[in-house]
Amino acid sequence: CVYVSFTAAVLTWAFGTIIASTLVNTILWSLASSYSFSLSTIILGMLPFLVLSVQMAGVMILAMTVTGTKISNFLVAILFFLFFRAMSTFCVTALDEVSNVININYGAYKYFGLEFFLPFSLLLGIFDGEAGVFVDAKLQIYSLFVGILFLVIGGFAYKKRRSESASKSAPSKLLQHVYRFAVTLPFVFMVAFFMMIDGIEGYQIILALVAVLVYVLYELITTKKLKSVVKTLPLMIIPVLVTVLMVSGIYITRNAIYNDRFTTEEFDSFCFTSPYLSSYESYMVEEVFVKSDRAGEILSDALNYSLDGGYNYQSTTYEHVLIKLKSGRIMARNLHIPDSEYVELDN
Repeated sequence: CVYVSFTAAVLTWAFGTIIASTLVNTILWSLASSYSFSLSTIILGMLPFLVLSVQMAGVMILAMTVTGTKISNFLVAILFFLFFRAMSTFCVTALDEVSNVININYGAYKYFGLEFFLPFSLLLGIFDGEAGVFVDAKLQIYSLFVGILFLVIGGFAYKKRRSESASKSAPSKLLQHVYRFAVTLPFVFMVAFFMMIDGIEGYQIILALVAVLVYVLYELITTKKLKSVVKTLPLMIIPVLVTVLMVSGIYITRNAIYNDRFTTEEFDSFCFTSPYLSSYESYMVEEVFVKSDRAGEILSDALNYSLDGGYNYQSTTYEHVLIKLKSGRIMARNLHIPDSEYVELDN
């Protein structure tokens, strides 16, 4: 009862502030004779902020239930809010770097990137005029689901919480380990990420030292015990091992992509796309697939050519292509197509 009342009070104030602000702006803008808008514009403009309020409230309240000090409340809230999105973005970006044909802006991959993160998309919408977030139903439904999930988990955690944990950085030693590892993992992964791109270089040693410093500082700030830092330092090996597993998964995925080829018999149609289209432009532009037996031969050869690393930048055109197979599956690939054959496709 206490948890539900507290949550309802938080959301009431959040929703009330957003709705009142929207109404005031609607009234003021309606007085401008040269400006017009519809009811749907008002609702679509307000909806992402209401959804984000639920998500933020869920993250903050859950952090408060599983920690016991103000500093740990704040740090764990940031961890809950950013950790999974940051790690998924790191992994997809790393996959893009080690694979020269994958298109991470299409298909399931795009759901793991930063653009499928409501706060980031809203910032784009506000400062860059990117309107996609206001019409992206999938993003808003996903964000609302995540916010409600955090609120539900927070409710269970609140019921299990003991009052004696009020002055501790975490209700249990296990959770303290989890928080410490989660805070450190992105920095450890960054070391591996730059090794994947540049090989072993000197600057990666500095990044590794930063990862150790983050590990130590989090433990020192939350527990305020130097003895605890010394005792837990050997456990730094855990985020390192997790990073090794993640990197292995990335290369396994890349190998699977490299083995995913098609024949002219499997080919159905294709269309060119662009990673530079905004999400709103992608929403408005309908993909037009073109059927051509010759295209199947050209694109099959171009895919094999690109995967085998035999392309020549002076005589090929780099294109983002959607390839539809007769099975109905769509392959999104970045291909180097010989100029002489690209002319046939472009016409």
